[in-house]
Amino acid sequence: MREFCETERIEVVDLLPAFRGRHDRDLWVHPSDRHPNPAGHAIAALLDAGAADAWACPIVGKKGRPALTLSALAPRERSDQVARALLRETSTIGLRRTAVRRIERPRRQELVSTRFGDIPVKISSGMEIAPQVKPEFDACAQAAKRHDVPVREVIAEALAACRAEHERD
Repeated sequence: MREFCETERIEVVDLLPAFRGRHDRDLWVHPSDRHPNPAGHAIAALLDAGAADAWACPIVGKKGRPALTLSALAPRERSDQVARALLRETSTIGLRRTAVRRIERPRRQELVSTRFGDIPVKISSGMEIAPQVKPEFDACAQAAKRHDVPVREVIAEALAACRAEHERD
């Protein structure tokens, strides 16, 4: 194609370099020269930049130094913004990217009534696997604080309410 265009004096614009790396979604760094306290701030910045998830894991770096791996899972279209946040919020001079595929079970959210108030519950099903039922932790924590009870009580009641609701169906 390039030869034809050159023969016909048609300008060729190679767009391939602009699209290299666009499928990279798993990003991580190993900043080994910093205190671990800023990791929480960096994770929040990664989530604000559009990461679907972000986390830190302790590791032993080169020369036996304690370090952290800061990682983020980002949708393709937010990958560059998350990479910039990772570089901005850490002392690292580079990052690693890998392409990943995410497999998710179908899920839905329901609201269940408890004596602590309405609690959203996520239900994952499909793939011939027993459903997973998970009350939204933040809602449970807020209800527990409002009612001065342990969060595990709110979670247990939300699970029981969800089970009772589905037994009636």
